[in-house]
Amino acid sequence: MNNPVTVPEGQYYVLGDNSASSNDSRYWGFVPKENLIGKIYKIYWPLNRSGAVE
Repeated sequence: MNNPVTVPEGQYYVLGDNSASSNDSRYWGFVPKENLIGKIYKIYWPLNRSGAVE
């Protein structure tokens, strides 16, 4: 699946952190904004990128 994707307004394309075995938007499609209930605050991996997200 190397085709460009246009994400509709008000929707999100989400990816899992283990692309080889994650079920994410590549499989079940876009996520409506109203279904998002959290906020990212920290990157854990890879270690060279870990830390707080601003």
